Amino acid sequence: MPMVGLKTQNDLEIALRQNMWLGEILERFEEIVLPDSWLVAGAIAQTIWNLGHGQPAEFGLKDVDLIYFDEQDLSFEAEASHERRLRDLFQHLPIKLDVKNEARVHLWYEDRFGDAIKPYSSSVDAIATFPTTATAVGVRQIRRKFECCAPFGLDDLFSLVVRPNKRQITRATYEAKVDRWRPIWPRLTFLPWEEMIPPGR
Repeated sequence: MPMVGLKTQNDLEIALRQNMWLGEILERFEEIVLPDSWLVAGAIAQTIWNLGHGQPAEFGLKDVDLIYFDEQDLSFEAEASHERRLRDLFQHLPIKLDVKNEARVHLWYEDRFGDAIKPYSSSVDAIATFPTTATAVGVRQIRRKFECCAPFGLDDLFSLVVRPNKRQITRATYEAKVDRWRPIWPRLTFLPWEEMIPPGR
């Protein structure tokens, strides 16, 4: 599993716990009871970006993505049932939980985005396809221990750098995200689509 250094992982945990909503989800993470489950992507990056802009950690946060990996049940019904259960579990939080089984993404991805993809092998495999290096991050707390999956490290996230991860997304998708994020977090450095990920990242 791609993991980050202890110091940087600790820095991430400290920062995320400034977000009361994410902090509670992490504290109660074992109640999620789903295989290979992680809190991922936007909620993590937005929290760090908010803190980097002097905003409250929860500023503008409306959705939290939770992923899991279950090859034994690829049905939409099972995924939707888990989402309903977890939304009920955290219904007192002013956010919407989006719950996705990464084992079934290949079944609907082409219809939604126009390109077919191969099935993922795990949640970690899926995280490595997320559209930017800063948002390709997952966290969870198991037996009181904070865990982090960051295939590209955490440098871009903490440096407020938005860099495309071209493994799966298109240029249009990346640039649409840049256009949406630029007015909200003006201190972010947005690298162009042509920017290459440095060797070894």
